[in-house]
Amino acid sequence: MSDVLSEREVGGGAPQATGGLATDHWLDAGFSLLARNGPMAFSEASLCAYLRKEPSALLLHFESWDAYVEALVERWRVLHVRRVFEEIATKGDQTVKLQASVLAANLDLERAMRAWAVSDERVSAALHVVDLKRMQYLERLARRQIKDRAFARQVARLEYAAFIGAVSLFRDLPRQRRTELGVIHAQSIALLIDAHRDDPA
Repeated sequence: MSDVLSEREVGGGAPQATGGLATDHWLDAGFSLLARNGPMAFSEASLCAYLRKEPSALLLHFESWDAYVEALVERWRVLHVRRVFEEIATKGDQTVKLQASVLAANLDLERAMRAWAVSDERVSAALHVVDLKRMQYLERLARRQIKDRAFARQVARLEYAAFIGAVSLFRDLPRQRRTELGVIHAQSIALLIDAHRDDPA
């Protein structure tokens, strides 16, 4: 399947069967499996098979499978809110960078988490926080260019709706092309903002 997590993103791929596994490797492997196979095929058995470990090995790092899932969801929430925004904040044109970043992201994992949220309240709650924080961040960026708070909120929602649409539509689109479309979309938003300045009514 295209666009599974890169080795850099999952800590070098599946760890070797020999020796112990760091907690982060268990979580990274979970992300990789979710991105590759989706939530319906994600289980304690499939994770342990992927890592070539016995289920008892999981208990060395997590109290139970439920505890593992909770840690996985929390890590996804943190990675997809705070760290992404901290990275983008250090770069040039933030609106363009944010659009390019989210559209170039691992959409398989995003799709998997959204599908999982339908059947798991923990994932649903985390997804709600992620969506809210992303939209609030986009609104703050828009407010730097737009004095009208209501219009800034509308622009932020439009930008985020474009991202959610990308999650559904860009399954087979090459990453480079998605990045290019992200930049084009950001430029379109900039034109919309300029038009609003010229005619705020």
